[in-house]
Amino acid sequence: KGYARRRQNSNYAAHLAAALDKGLEKRLAALVQINVARVLWKDSRPIPRTEELQAELDILHRYLADPSNPWEISIGHIIDRTPTFTSWGDASNIGGGFYCHELRIFGAYVWSKEISNRLGLAHTHSDYIHINCLEYLVGGILQVAATITRLQDADFRATLPPNFIPDIPLCLVMTDNTTTKAWGNYVSSKSTKGQALVRIQAELLHRTQSGHEFDYIAGEDNVTADLLSRPPPHTTTFSNNFTFQIYQQEPRIRYYDYFQPSPELSSLLLATLYSDAPVARPNLPKTLGSFGPAVSTTSLLF
Repeated sequence: KGYARRRQNSNYAAHLAAALDKGLEKRLAALVQINVARVLWKDSRPIPRTEELQAELDILHRYLADPSNPWEISIGHIIDRTPTFTSWGDASNIGGGFYCHELRIFGAYVWSKEISNRLGLAHTHSDYIHINCLEYLVGGILQVAATITRLQDADFRATLPPNFIPDIPLCLVMTDNTTTKAWGNYVSSKSTKGQALVRIQAELLHRTQSGHEFDYIAGEDNVTADLLSRPPPHTTTFSNNFTFQIYQQEPRIRYYDYFQPSPELSSLLLATLYSDAPVARPNLPKTLGSFGPAVSTTSLLF
């Protein structure tokens, strides 16, 4: 009883949190998981599976059973390393954007009327799109796609100092959305729509040796990305007003290349946003997108 009373005391709870081994929780969780797996393995009764879970299991089984997929990982993806470059991203109810100084790239997109309408629906509506999905679409998927496309550009790499990009570069993705950070780092989501988007990121990572880590930045410190995600009302192209705001906030972006997702990648992302049905492993298009001057972009609509 005395121990129970002490546990209710906030000061004593704080003392325990500080005194206990920080790795204890992880070690205990692993022990529990081992025992749960042992019980399930020995139980001959069928385990109920939802449609979503079965679809996920099918994807995992096909991947693991394919001998062309090696069960290995480079040490460069395991050890802690200093990022080769850093990017920042953000999304709002109006649009989304990102930029990276080292790669000299950026993106700014305006949500279509369809996406805007779905954002405004009740959370219980079947067509509702949560802002977290759009945060992840821009701050996660499009940034990764842009990074991969840039690193494959031989002309761009020729402008860099020798050995500037290692064999396994590391990109640190900064976001003010905690869900994007979690989905990006774990490449997993508890929601059906989120998991469908995560699968696209997973397929993107298969195309590159570069690693991507996600970290949190406070919204008030994510100023430039926030500006890129909030174009003036009725903006569909890089108007003088919008470009002036961007260049005034971050003059270097004037000299960066704009990432335009390919129509095929955009269609895949939109189809994923608009559907809650379990999907098979997505087929990425060969071309993820292209770069060009911002002024030559005909439309920012996504």
